Amino acid sequence: MRWKKKNFINDLSYKKLPCNEGVLPRVYVLPKIHKSNCPFRLIVASIDSPLYALATFIHDVISKNVPKSVYNINNSFQLVKRLNGTRFGIEHICFHKDILPREKRKNVVYKISCKSCDASYVGQTKRKLKTRLAEHRNHINWNSNNQSVITEHRIEFDHDFDWENVAILDEKRPLNKWLISECLHILMQQNSLNLRSDTEGVHHNYIQLIKDIK
Repeated sequence: MRWKKKNFINDLSYKKLPCNEGVLPRVYVLPKIHKSNCPFRLIVASIDSPLYALATFIHDVISKNVPKSVYNINNSFQLVKRLNGTRFGIEHICFHKDILPREKRKNVVYKISCKSCDASYVGQTKRKLKTRLAEHRNHINWNSNNQSVITEHRIEFDHDFDWENVAILDEKRPLNKWLISECLHILMQQNSLNLRSDTEGVHHNYIQLIKDIK
């Protein structure tokens, strides 16, 4: 009645809005996922309820007066079309956050780079990465006649390696693919410290192909 007195609505709308014979809203309980022990979703059906006509009227008024958003995306195809040709700066790129810290990850193929030159070493370990890196790092202090290639490089050139920024190249593959991945990453290095025997499992055709790519 107040809306009509203030001329917010006309006579036709005023006659449509009141409801004297409406039914109560009905609630349907449906599972969100069709599996056991999953929560239910409540769906309220308000059709023919006392406030249904009023809610529909208000919805129509708001819809007609709110401008359509130019940023609305209906589907993935429209998103691809909209973003086609768009270039993003490095500050807008999102990086995946690892579930585990890098040093606690297992079954990885890793790469250690020298701080002073382009030499690098690729290896693999089933244990935690920090355990294997500690062995590489402390090997120079061991009283052993069998020096590792990393220790030899550190002693001969007085260089050290970037232990804090070791790259994980691959992880959690089946064993045979994991070993092949290690061999391929060894071959991809520009100045490898790995021994020739580390890539004996790779067919010579692949070795030549990788050399051509490099």
